[in-house]
Amino acid sequence: MAAPAKPTALKLIGGRGPGQDSAGRKVVTVPSAREAPPMPKGLPREAQAEWKRVVPLLDKLRVLAGDLHRGVLVRYCTAWAEFHELRVDVATQGRTEWVTVRNSAGDETTKRVVRPEVKMLAEARAEVHRLTGELGLSPATEAKAYASAQTTAAMGDGGAVNPFAYGSTT
Repeated sequence: MAAPAKPTALKLIGGRGPGQDSAGRKVVTVPSAREAPPMPKGLPREAQAEWKRVVPLLDKLRVLAGDLHRGVLVRYCTAWAEFHELRVDVATQGRTEWVTVRNSAGDETTKRVVRPEVKMLAEARAEVHRLTGELGLSPATEAKAYASAQTTAAMGDGGAVNPFAYGSTT
């Protein structure tokens, strides 16, 4: 399975030099306005809260490109809201339930089965995890995005372009 695509800012972090990725290839930057998209109407309450929490952080790192990234943000916030709702449901209702089943002879028996919400929770968790990586919201990718933002700012100010040149101003 191929490695998931990374935003340009994250590719530059492990690069071999300015404008290069870890393999030394030139990284193409997409010219677009770096601004946060507006929150769409109709998001569930928990998705709205997550939008208000993450979008300012991503905007500060300058990784958002307006309406271009709106869709992935909506998917992330909606997946987060679904994950949160299912987590609460499984916590209150439990992971299993008793059901009555009838065998081929027509006899009824009761058995314990895993609730469908448990599988849905696992799927929502996987989607949130995938989208967190895409947006740079995991601790590892967030640190890389922050470092990239600092390097980009330093390059714009004529400062150090080597992320390993701690304390260097050349």
